[in-house]
Amino acid sequence: MDAQIHRQLANLEVAEMALRQNLHGHVQDATTRAHLERALAHVREASLSEEGANARSVNQLVRELTGMERFFESLQIQTDGPLRRS
Repeated sequence: MDAQIHRQLANLEVAEMALRQNLHGHVQDATTRAHLERALAHVREASLSEEGANARSVNQLVRELTGMERFFESLQIQTDGPLRRS
């Protein structure tokens, strides 16, 4: 691994740690949390790409994250809804 790639991976690792620290700081604002979570996903994917792994494109990652967010929202709606009686 050449020095430039090593530096880039180190920078991505620092960015990931900073994002995790912010997320573990109990972010109150939902919009801020969503941006931090999305940024963390992009940093992880960039690390995979830099390591030579088969990383997803930005558009593919966004589509998959959006799909997961919708799925989790649908679960939240189901659990927040009225109680069903059998």
